[in-house]
Amino acid sequence: MINLVLGIVRIIPRRLGLKLFRGIGILLYYLMPGHRKVAAINLGIAFGDKMPDRYRREVVKMSFGNAMAFLFDFLKPAQMPTEALASCVEIEGEEHLRKAYELGRGVVAVSAH
Repeated sequence: MINLVLGIVRIIPRRLGLKLFRGIGILLYYLMPGHRKVAAINLGIAFGDKMPDRYRREVVKMSFGNAMAFLFDFLKPAQMPTEALASCVEIEGEEHLRKAYELGRGVVAVSAH
């Protein structure tokens, strides 16, 4: 199964892959009622009456889609040429890391998704 997923990730462009995997996530929303219910309960705990039920369902559905899109984006970089990967990544403050490194100081890099 994992080889099939990696094969799909390898051959399709990123934009199409994100749409495809987001659609798979929304399909999983309908196929996994137990997980859907847990997610809705958690949103109810977090937001209480401030989040209407209809909006809560939509947030849960989009969360399923976003989780699968994240999976695609997690797997895709290993399959991308360096130039294509560089166009998807934004680095801020690299000059500070380089300067500290040149001074022989320790360097800590933090990344976010």
